[in-house]
Amino acid sequence: MRIDVYPTTTIGYRPTLTAVGAHLAARGIVPSASVFCETVLAREQLGSTSIGAGLMVPHYMAAGFTPARLVLVPIHADASWAGLDGEPIQLLLITCFDPAMPQPAFRDLLRALADPNNGARLIQTPDAELAAVAAKMMKMEDNNGLN
Repeated sequence: MRIDVYPTTTIGYRPTLTAVGAHLAARGIVPSASVFCETVLAREQLGSTSIGAGLMVPHYMAAGFTPARLVLVPIHADASWAGLDGEPIQLLLITCFDPAMPQPAFRDLLRALADPNNGARLIQTPDAELAAVAAKMMKMEDNNGLN
């Protein structure tokens, strides 16, 4: 499991996904920005991944994707798109994984986010500390992918 933090000032969901995809593609993590963006958007068409209170948990699922990765994207733009509850999205927690491989850490993260105080804590966490706070919520004892 790896955790990346990619702060952005990009406005809009598709442009933000494209920027994150370009970042991941440049590092050889995904094939291209467009593949990343279209894969996430195709999953989003099945049902919104907005969980309220400024949080959204989109998924990039691809066979053979390993190791699993959580990409935390704090939105530092003057404006943002609205989640299902009408609140502006402030943090994307993009889960990247092979759908054939269960990810208990992601399950633990979603359980932690069921408590609105944990979501608020993540949003308020400085970017430099975000990966460590998320890792703790996922009950990860060893994460040599913190950056």
